[in-house]
Amino acid sequence: MGGRRRAQQDLGLPPFPTTTIGSFPQTGKLRELRRRLRSGELDQAAYWENIKKAIEENIRLQEELGLDVLVHGEPERSDMVEFFAERLQGFFITQKGFVLSYGSRVWRPPILFAPPRRQEPLVLRETLYAQSLTAKPVKAILTGPITLAAWSYLPEGVSFPEAVMALAEALRQEVRDLAARGIRFVQVDEPALLEKMPLRREEQPSYLKLAQEAFHRVVGDLEPKVQVHQHLCYSDYAALRPFLEAMDPDVVSVEGARQDPAFLQSLKDLPLEIGPGVFDVHTPEEATVEEMLTRLQGYLNFFSPASLWVNPDCGLKTRKPQEAISNLRNMVEAAKRLRQALGGKSPGGGHAHRT
Repeated sequence: MGGRRRAQQDLGLPPFPTTTIGSFPQTGKLRELRRRLRSGELDQAAYWENIKKAIEENIRLQEELGLDVLVHGEPERSDMVEFFAERLQGFFITQKGFVLSYGSRVWRPPILFAPPRRQEPLVLRETLYAQSLTAKPVKAILTGPITLAAWSYLPEGVSFPEAVMALAEALRQEVRDLAARGIRFVQVDEPALLEKMPLRREEQPSYLKLAQEAFHRVVGDLEPKVQVHQHLCYSDYAALRPFLEAMDPDVVSVEGARQDPAFLQSLKDLPLEIGPGVFDVHTPEEATVEEMLTRLQGYLNFFSPASLWVNPDCGLKTRKPQEAISNLRNMVEAAKRLRQALGGKSPGGGHAHRT
């Protein structure tokens, strides 16, 4: 633990570092670009030039707002699972096989028909391009192996653990390349983690072991200087605690803006840093600076100032640009006021705990 903490001291983050979960608003313009690519109106080179422009807009916006750890905004991703399936060998992508997710939101589960293999970089190109545009650190965002397997159709005769570990190996190769090219922040998203928990108690220990082994397969080769983030969506956080203890990420971000801050009681004393959401990404309503500051102060009843990150509940994909901008601006201001209130003396990010 101490070795990772010392290795990350040069990250230079302020107290209460600000970041986002990954995705920025998916506009009609971006959806039209993907339609034109599928129809052949745009070739890959022209599509990439448009994606580069979108990434640069996202980076410039984050710099203007004053965020500390940036993301490229995922303008190239139609879906957090489908995107990776498109770049991994062994998947078939449907065009109209929609499944209801929640409300009016749908997604197209890919079909795994052969052992998944990394045949090309997954997020490397976009992340490196974003990093080339800014002196601030850029966080690479990957969907984790549990979620990739859970939200795909698996072939008959292939067990869920087999698919998870094969996908973890493909992600491991990507993560190693990211670190080798100088990326110091890597985030693994696992919204389906508790969803796949077996109902039978006697089967739960083996699932916990699978989640631990898969996560460590993905990030276990990383040097201590690389900070590993994990993102989890709304869930039973008490039930998730054993998974966080086993996986041991440096930082975990969780959805919490629709709950009383007391939900963190179930995660109290975990040896990691945490970013409970300060605004709800599922509503168009703007959260005020005062509301976010009150929430952050509530979180400090359960985690120390040195352990607290400031971020939205989840990705901003479904929000309109102005909705996202307003809330992010308020979020950055809330973090600044909290630093001022505590005298700016508390140590910020870079406190790693993963062995």
